Order: sequence, then structure tokens, then C-alpha cells
Amino acid sequence: MRKAVLMIFLACLPFFATPAWACDVNLFSIIAGTSKNDAFSEGITGLAQAIRNLGENYADGKKAETYLFELMSRWVDFSSAFNQFPPEWGKLDPAWGSKFSDLGRIIGEIRRQLDADPVRAHDEMLRFSRRLSFLYETMPKSDRARVLLDFTRSFDGLWSALFDQNHDMLKENAQLLIKSCKALQALVTENEKFIAANMAAWAEQIRVLSTQVNVFKAATLRMTLTAAEAEFVNLNEKFSASMPHSDLKK
Repeated sequence: MRKAVLMIFLACLPFFATPAWACDVNLFSIIAGTSKNDAFSEGITGLAQAIRNLGENYADGKKAETYLFELMSRWVDFSSAFNQFPPEWGKLDPAWGSKFSDLGRIIGEIRRQLDADPVRAHDEMLRFSRRLSFLYETMPKSDRARVLLDFTRSFDGLWSALFDQNHDMLKENAQLLIKSCKALQALVTENEKFIAANMAAWAEQIRVLSTQVNVFKAATLRMTLTAAEAEFVNLNEKFSASMPHSDLKK
């Protein structure tokens, strides 16, 4: 039954293949947990809201320009404060500096592509959102937050595989996504099992696609990744709603 629903959904996806969100703000709230009121997490929150604002308005030239400026300003402040002076747990991350360089490069790509290729720019906004969460990799966190971060890294790898048309990377990250789904199923409550099951169904759909020789020649992979990541956003929204409170505005 679930497979039939998935196929019907895929048939409708061409009408909304471009992702409608720009940043999974709930993920940052879940990962930060009780630390979300510190200066670092407040900076992350500001960047998450800025990239979401830009993503929701990237097709409106005037608004996009305003929100891009907001993003760049927040990034300069955040990078100045934490690139060379990370939180104590950030000092344990050997890739800390390179992550900041990568995020700065992505902002530059968003700026270059915003007028020339808005869809490409939006892809880069989503990439920025995913990789912003990577700054939390060495922070002590709950098992659930750790698994959700693994999801984000898998999605980042899957999208990179699509853009680079790298079949080995696609298959590898599809398997990692399956692994994360299995780990999540052991961490959810009885009432949350259906959410984890929906996510697992999309992961299996991606795994099947990753085995196809001509997977990069059709739009199905992009549409399926879009739908699966939308399900992940929905999952995080439900998890975040069960937390005491969130500093991230809806």
C-alpha cells in the first residue's frame, strides 16, 4: 500500500519538483538542545532564519537582494566570532576551519547564481543549510540528534552525487540513509513509529533508484530526493514540537 502511495506521489512531483523550503530550522533546535541559548547557537539560529528567508523569497528580486544582504551580514559576524575561536567542543573538530571556508564559498555561489540561475542558487541555499549543521558534529548531543545529523550528511552526499553524476557516491549514501533509518526506528516512541516508517520507505525508494544504470538521465531521482528531504523536514518538525520549546521561529 505504501509503495502505491509513493508511486502516485512521484507521478505528481513534476508540479512541485523545486523544494519549497530553504532551511530545516527545526533540525538546529533539536541538535542544539539545552545549549540553544548560548552565543554560538544563537548565531546558528540567525543564519538558519536568514537562509530560510532568502529561500522563501529567492524568486522576488527585491526581497531576495534584501535577504541575501542579511545572510551575508550575519555570516560575516558569525565567522568573525567563531572561525578562529570555536566553542570548546568545536576545538575537537579538525575540519572546523575548512567547514567555515566551505560555507563562505557556498554563500559566494548563491550570490553569483541568484540572478543567473535561481534554481541553482536555491540548490546552494539548501546545501548551505545542510552543511551549517555539520558545525555541530563534535558537540555532545543526544542519540536522536546524532542520528538526525547523520541523515543530513547522507542527504548532502546524495545531492552531491546527483549534481556530480557520481554513481558510487549515490549508492554509498543511499545505504547510509537506510542505516540511519534503522537507527532512528530504535529511538522513536510508539506514537512516532509511523514517522520513522515513512522516512524508511523513501530511503528504500532512493536505494532502488541508486541501483539503476541510467538513474541520472531522468528527473525521477531529483524529484524523489526532494520528496524524501521534505519528509525529513516534516519528521524534524514533529520531533521539535515535542520539545519543551524552540527558539527558532516558525
